[in-house]
Amino acid sequence: TIDTHKSGVVINNDGKVCSYYSTCGNAYRQMGSAFKPIMVYAPAIERNVVYSASKILDEKMDFNGYSPKNYNDNYLGYVSVKESLAKSLNICAVKLLNYTGINNALGYVNKINIPLSNNDNSLCLALGATEKGATLTQLSGAYSVFNNDGNYINPCFIEKIVDNNGGILYQNNYKKTKIFSSDTIGVMNDMLSYTVTNGTAKKLSYCNFDLYAKTGTVGNDVGNSDAYTISYNSEYIVGIWYGSKENYSMDNNVTGGSYPAITSQKIWLDIYKNKIPPAKIVNSGTIEKEIDKISYDNDNEVLLADKYCPERYKIKAIFKEANLPRNQSTRFSLPKIDNLNISVNNNVICVRLCVAEYINALVYRSDGKEKVLLYDTKNKNKAEYYDYSALSGKTYIYYLVPYFTFENKTFYGNEIKSKEIKLDYVGNESWWIEN
Repeated sequence: TIDTHKSGVVINNDGKVCSYYSTCGNAYRQMGSAFKPIMVYAPAIERNVVYSASKILDEKMDFNGYSPKNYNDNYLGYVSVKESLAKSLNICAVKLLNYTGINNALGYVNKINIPLSNNDNSLCLALGATEKGATLTQLSGAYSVFNNDGNYINPCFIEKIVDNNGGILYQNNYKKTKIFSSDTIGVMNDMLSYTVTNGTAKKLSYCNFDLYAKTGTVGNDVGNSDAYTISYNSEYIVGIWYGSKENYSMDNNVTGGSYPAITSQKIWLDIYKNKIPPAKIVNSGTIEKEIDKISYDNDNEVLLADKYCPERYKIKAIFKEANLPRNQSTRFSLPKIDNLNISVNNNVICVRLCVAEYINALVYRSDGKEKVLLYDTKNKNKAEYYDYSALSGKTYIYYLVPYFTFENKTFYGNEIKSKEIKLDYVGNESWWIEN
């Protein structure tokens, strides 16, 4: 048993509060990482600052005197934007808000009913730290942009009020306000689905139907004061909060991904106990593309995959159709080798080259009169070749032509030419000279 306050709210996709429970009223609390999708990631995707596949360096750093930390002071190096949200990496969120610009992000968030003051104008917003905080209903209601195709609906407890004669004294019109474009929401829903299957909200994956979620935890090494799980599908938003409006600390094991996620799981399973869950949310304007895995893993670069790229060297990612990567890899259709090294050992010319496992090369030699094929790396040792047929006193040039074969088609890269190499022999000594 956790000695703490608890609150929960269920809102349907029309903005109607279907259920509400709290042991401490609708308290204003700091939002923690549960605010990141609204404040950081959606504005960045909307403004085309990054792709969800973009790599971002997760490292300990100082932002002009502001030094946030990751959970447990753990840093992962280069990760995708999608992974940074799923794992709730604080440094990445602050970096991303810094890239986007605080005022640019606030241009979207100010249209949503989250209480913000003039003092809320710092990078602390990336981690959900504001002057007043927000109620669970306000924070959960902000997620209506994700299950309403970018439209915000202010959640309401009262649908209408009528007098004794049936006259309507008050009617809620559940007004929709467009905040984000459909394609931005498509990318965000892909990321928040991944947070359920591979991130901090993984306990919700046991529901075995499509859900989208973000967790949030507010606290320090002494203990946590607030823990959230905000989850949704196309029909409902479920917000769960554990904490204390008196700001006492809970155990550090009470995080958004623990008890709030477990409680959320139970509520979702109860909602669909006797009915079929809805299908996955579909948004217009997004497309799945394959990117070059080698460039992505080695250079942290997002390039569309070469048309002839083998499956094992491709990664699938979701993009906005209006914001696709500009460059396409030519790794296979125009193969290349960066390194050709020629040396002489005991008066024998050695050709060394670094060839990737998927690329082969033809090595030629010219003595100025004719150009002959020495060897094909497909059939020989790829690392090096000793040219025992080269003669002392003669000058040679070596040529290397990389190639890649795909479905009986062969693609050749640009030819690489060595410097002139001359073999000389004097007594028992040998050396090579570059002219």
